[in-house]
Amino acid sequence: MPPQQIVVEILQELRLMEGTWVDLAEIDSKCSFILGQEDILAKVLAKRILGDLSLLASENQLTRRKSLLAFVRRLCASFEAALVRKRKQVRVDNKTKSMYSYKILTQ
Repeated sequence: MPPQQIVVEILQELRLMEGTWVDLAEIDSKCSFILGQEDILAKVLAKRILGDLSLLASENQLTRRKSLLAFVRRLCASFEAALVRKRKQVRVDNKTKSMYSYKILTQ
């Protein structure tokens, strides 16, 4: 399978190829899909794109999400696209909470 096809399949699974904003929680929920494809990814993708996927199995939500988003940014850069973030702040129980959404921009 060509590397570009693998990249597109992963981004489609994360719903980023639809051109709409995708919530961070939804992207994070697909982490197990990427871990399941790790063997195939290691054979097809360059090491600089693949990076270290061991942190995707972390129980710490922040560590897992940072690692996942870094991987997705490398995937986007491999076909000249960019992952952009939008922050929305909401008040919950007299506290301000940030809600993040992501989208891919292509040329």
